[in-house]
Amino acid sequence: MTEKQKFYRLFSEVCELLPTGAINSAITAGYNANAVHLIHVRQGRTINLPHLVALIQYGLPEFNIPVDLLPEIDLQRGGVK
Repeated sequence: MTEKQKFYRLFSEVCELLPTGAINSAITAGYNANAVHLIHVRQGRTINLPHLVALIQYGLPEFNIPVDLLPEIDLQRGGVK
């Protein structure tokens, strides 16, 4: 499954549940992203799986993200692809 497919599948599960306060919580906690970019991810305008996962973790901490929908880890660079 591509990262884009993972994004849309995960987004379809949380789009009506994800509170707008998730963006503020993420930025207040020090998440390194522009607020406008996070707004666009929350609205589905920008496809960014790592940002969507972060918004879910800050806004819906009780939501268990399926492992197969998490971003792939780039082991050579030590980060998310």
